[in-house]
Amino acid sequence: PYTYIRAKEASGTLVLVDVVSTAVTMALTVYCVAVLKWSLYGVLWSAFVVGCVRAPLLISWTIRDIGIGLNWGVLRKMAAFGAPLVFSNLAMFVLNFSDRFFLQRLRSLDVVGVYAAGYKFGFLLNFMFIQSFNMMWQARMYIIQRQPDHEKTFAQVLALYFSVLSFAALGLSLFGGDIVRLMVDRHYIGAERVIPVVSLAYVCLAIGSFLQLGMFLSGKTSMIGILCAAAAILSIGLNYLLISFYGMLGAAWATVAGFALLAAGSYYCSQRVCPMNLKVGRMLRGLVMGVALYSLSFALGNSGVWIAFAGKLVLLVSFPVTLWMTRVLSSEEMATLDSLRANVIEAASRLARPSWLKKSSGVEE
Repeated sequence: PYTYIRAKEASGTLVLVDVVSTAVTMALTVYCVAVLKWSLYGVLWSAFVVGCVRAPLLISWTIRDIGIGLNWGVLRKMAAFGAPLVFSNLAMFVLNFSDRFFLQRLRSLDVVGVYAAGYKFGFLLNFMFIQSFNMMWQARMYIIQRQPDHEKTFAQVLALYFSVLSFAALGLSLFGGDIVRLMVDRHYIGAERVIPVVSLAYVCLAIGSFLQLGMFLSGKTSMIGILCAAAAILSIGLNYLLISFYGMLGAAWATVAGFALLAAGSYYCSQRVCPMNLKVGRMLRGLVMGVALYSLSFALGNSGVWIAFAGKLVLLVSFPVTLWMTRVLSSEEMATLDSLRANVIEAASRLARPSWLKKSSGVEE
């Protein structure tokens, strides 16, 4: 059912299902843990119950909408297309989580806890942007391919996607230390050191996932599985080597190396099977600009709290301007981003406006 909803591009329905499921799960968790005193089992049973209710509802809705049947020819093609992606997902699990194992073995559980606290902030990029984009993009890219100017559209989407993601990554990197001090216990102070590196890693992952475009469009998913496996093997080796010498930062840089290899390999392989001019050089310039702006923030280290905050804010706001001045983004793409910003502000203002004000404005209109 989730795949069907995504194929129909019914993002509103998908968000509604997720929001309701999350709200019910949280309520059940509170009841099972706080009232029934089930501890960890309460957390697990809450998710299990919601899943058991949600699955039949979504399945019945899907069957009612399109019926039920089986086409063996299509199933064989789907199995051939999807089987290599099973191995790529296993490799992605290694890329994301193998560093904890090495940190535990080569350092200590305390270091794992501090590292995990900082990693979660960088992981927000994956949770909020990359996964959300991929849910839409995996269906949308085949529709765009049928358009005569699809190559230009793909290049523009990549530029805009990179810009939004790198802006969020720069924001996390600049203000990560302040966020950690506000939100976590003092025992986890030090977690902020890995946030910029992990944020860079997930920017590389996002670019790499997008650059698999050619392999998906040509059906060469076996190449994706091989690439992910190679990146996972590199990550395991680097985790052992770098963590031995540099601890948490070594783990974070091993993640960057694994995702960077995935991005470079995805671009090379996609160009071999489905060549397209995606103007990837612009992304490299954008990465350099982002790293340079973040490096400038070190000069604010001895300033007062408010001066440092204002300086970081100036650096963050200047990033889109820098992207435009270095021609990472064209004027047309900047206009698209400006329109997106205006739409977000308008939507936020509608949500924040009191109900009585909405009624009065409605009467006046």
